[in-house]
Amino acid sequence: MKPDHVSKTGADLAVQLMLVMVFGLLARMAPDADVFREDVREKLSDVADTCTLPPMPPDTEREVRIGAKQVIAGVLQRARTVN
Repeated sequence: MKPDHVSKTGADLAVQLMLVMVFGLLARMAPDADVFREDVREKLSDVADTCTLPPMPPDTEREVRIGAKQVIAGVLQRARTVN
């Protein structure tokens, strides 16, 4: 890996870990943690499907949106371990 990729990967990991902690704590405060996580996943997935992206080829746009939804699902799934 190039140093820029290492820094970006480290930053991405740190952000995901912080989000896992935040969503885990929020879920713990919700009446039903599983319902909370599923509602958040659905809403964020809708945003990922509809948000404005910079111009790019349609195939790339589709991959970016799929990747975003996979990260969202992964963060919320790992947030279960915080409870």
